[in-house]
Amino acid sequence: MSVSTRFYGDLFGWDLVDSGGYNLCYVGRTEAAGLYVMPEFFQKINMPSFWMSYVQVDDVNKAIETANAMGGKVELGPEPFGADDDGQIALIRDPLGAGFTVYQGADFNGRDLRGGHGQMAWNELIISDISAVQPFYEALFNWKISRIGGTDRFDVNSQSGELVGNIEQVPNEIKGSLEYWGIYFAVQNLDTAKQTIEKHGGSITYDDSSSGSRQIMVADPQGAAFFLIEGRPGGRMPSSQNWSGFKWRTILGLALVFGAIWFSWDWLWSILFLVWVIPDLFSGVTYFLEPITRQESPALYWLIVLTWLTLSIYPLVELIT
Repeated sequence: MSVSTRFYGDLFGWDLVDSGGYNLCYVGRTEAAGLYVMPEFFQKINMPSFWMSYVQVDDVNKAIETANAMGGKVELGPEPFGADDDGQIALIRDPLGAGFTVYQGADFNGRDLRGGHGQMAWNELIISDISAVQPFYEALFNWKISRIGGTDRFDVNSQSGELVGNIEQVPNEIKGSLEYWGIYFAVQNLDTAKQTIEKHGGSITYDDSSSGSRQIMVADPQGAAFFLIEGRPGGRMPSSQNWSGFKWRTILGLALVFGAIWFSWDWLWSILFLVWVIPDLFSGVTYFLEPITRQESPALYWLIVLTWLTLSIYPLVELIT
């Protein structure tokens, strides 16, 4: 794990928090990914290291039943997962062999696919025959899969119409014999990222810009493959200047700071600290120079949260007295 910690720490600036053997990776206060030692079963069959997409479901057992009925294969699970083993996961392969994990539970944090440097940016299934897997995914997740124009690329939309990923049909002569879900991470600069990758024992599998936006495929020092982009594949990701959308929380925070200083309205500090701490109560993660999780360090987490809450109340007490 130390090899991966150094590699991804330098490449993405991740801080790792051990959560019972599952290492949560943070960019600042934002959860970006997870790293953990491969299950013993996979080590015994000499499975290479890999990145994997997770899809949240309401019922893992029902997902397993559907996957089996639609020609998929369950490699692992259902198995307990989460802080108190109150969640469940299962590793499933689609009819052509592309693997992913389904997850049921409350501990799962979805990824913001508009995130910036070091955050997950996209999921894309690289497959040789869309007709072999489209019925499978539509039955399993109620996804709507539609072709993009006359291309071999397909949009994957949820029931609510949200674009959750893409599928690209690629001949084996080009992509090789493997079928897989590709994990994409965003970086500020691909050339800088390439230097860091090679410096720390990783390798560049290919560097491509034919899809309209440049992307590189990377193998980390242990062989796990992933993609890096400065924009969503096929030009579908917002440009790097707009990765995170309108930063209303940052703007609000700055407005409160400037207002408190300019008008000497100390009560604005109360609002600022509340805006700071309330999201931490919902997420279970606070931040003071480094990420602190409620699960891993409950005493320290609550000490920091109570500190922010105290600071939010103190200016109001001063105002009243």
